[in-house]
Amino acid sequence: MKAFTLWWSVTILLGAIFLTDTGAEWYKLIVHHHLTISTNLFGTTFYSLVGLHATHVVVGLLMMLAVLAFSLT
Repeated sequence: MKAFTLWWSVTILLGAIFLTDTGAEWYKLIVHHHLTISTNLFGTTFYSLVGLHATHVVVGLLMMLAVLAFSLT
């Protein structure tokens, strides 16, 4: 059980790092490079695909946190 909790926590941490890096990348693209969803087709496609993936990661992290909470009790 200790190994499961450790590796599950590492997986959650990696998901959180992905979301943090995605947010930082979006900030840089929007603020510094002025690339928004309405700029061009690349902006629309990029933000749609990465946003969908980020949403998937958020939902997965919430579910994984619930499993982690149950494993710690």
